[in-house]
Amino acid sequence: MTSGEAQELRYFRGRLASISDIIVATNAQLGSSVSIGAVLIDSESYYINWSNETQMQALQRKDDLVFNTSREFCDPALGCTVEQYNRGTIAPIFTLAKPAEGIPPDDAWTTWPGYPKCLGRGDTFATSLYSVPEYETTREGFRRTVANAATCNVSWVTPWIWLGGGGRRLIDATHDASISYDNRECANQQQ
Repeated sequence: MTSGEAQELRYFRGRLASISDIIVATNAQLGSSVSIGAVLIDSESYYINWSNETQMQALQRKDDLVFNTSREFCDPALGCTVEQYNRGTIAPIFTLAKPAEGIPPDDAWTTWPGYPKCLGRGDTFATSLYSVPEYETTREGFRRTVANAATCNVSWVTPWIWLGGGGRRLIDATHDASISYDNRECANQQQ
């Protein structure tokens, strides 16, 4: 382990320990039995060459370090899960800054580059459902991620939803900004 990794893990472990100490103290004060229910790890950017096996192994090793540290404070016997953002997700290629790799552009779906195939440690797979107004895209992304989870023997897919994010789709460069995707009737009339 490098000194930088050790420093980052000490900080991470310290934050988890602080949260655990607060929960223990509050439980003692209130006579309750609250525990950590999940550790959510939101790591979205990797600056590696995805075809370089050495770099992929380094990513997996670092992922293991973070997972194992999380597990110290997240007891699966108490129902606690370690969740990694977009681990195992299948997304439309247009949402990623990644070439379609020979897939026809009209059906260009791919694994999210942060955790291709079955990589990444976690108790679940996850998918970000940020295009909720686009019903078919949302359903298809979730369906494909569930299918990917099944091939990797992962039994649960956690949907990450951007509360309050809304999101408008860009119909074209001169789209009508008055279209309300909160109102299905209005959206259907404009298509």
